[in-house]
Amino acid sequence: MPKPVRADRRELRLRNVGGGNPTVDVFFDEHRVWSTKLPDPVGRTGVRRIAWPEAIAPYLQGRSTVRVRMSATSEDLAASEVNFGGPGRVAIIDAQGRWLAINKWNRLGPSFDGDDSGVQDRVIGDAAELASRLERWGYPVYMVGGTLLGAMRSGDLLSHDDDIDFAFWCDKTDPQDVALVTFALERELAAAGYTVVRHSHAHLEVVFFTPEGGTDCYIDIFAGYHSEDGLYNQPFALRGELPRAELLPTRPLEVRGVPLHWRPRAVGITALARAAALAYA
Repeated sequence: MPKPVRADRRELRLRNVGGGNPTVDVFFDEHRVWSTKLPDPVGRTGVRRIAWPEAIAPYLQGRSTVRVRMSATSEDLAASEVNFGGPGRVAIIDAQGRWLAINKWNRLGPSFDGDDSGVQDRVIGDAAELASRLERWGYPVYMVGGTLLGAMRSGDLLSHDDDIDFAFWCDKTDPQDVALVTFALERELAAAGYTVVRHSHAHLEVVFFTPEGGTDCYIDIFAGYHSEDGLYNQPFALRGELPRAELLPTRPLEVRGVPLHWRPRAVGITALARAAALAYA
């Protein structure tokens, strides 16, 4: 049986839920809204206190069944009906009625498990077309991050993810030269009609829109390269041992039955998936 949850508008409190600092998912009425690492227990009481993210706090009105699950195994650690004050049920939703969750930027946004509009199939289709175009342009592309982890685990997208993550291998070794390559790619994408948001010198985001003009989905493109010391770099997330021969040539890997066409070779994909698991659990 899961342990009880105690919560108010400031924090979540758990007692006697095991050791370590695993990543957990927090649900409101069976809707995942946040994933976080458990902090250490406080003092002799063994209570773990977790402050709510600022983005969630304004929604904490009404009642909800608050449930904490292990991200890796979906095991329930704690669950209780919680009254935050006020009428109704807690609803962390947007104007379109989609449930929102804290994303990797620590902001609320829709995730795949909060949407029933078919966005997962649309983003996979968009990703397959985009990857094909990048490959034709000479950018060797492969899945990374949560997309790679979901493909490795189940051949599907992670339900609590919210985008597709690609990287391409760049043959430059100096970060300034890598940045110039990404600027060239940005110009090519814009000329092909894509809407591109630049997050850094090594991170582009391609945005796709609904017929009404709202944001439908997006795809991240990171630059990966080997620096002069031979280490693989993928700002902002990765740096370490991953030889070029384990990245190239890339090979097909299906997601939901659609070949997102390219992934690193077997050894390289394991290294990238291991790194992704640290971030996505």
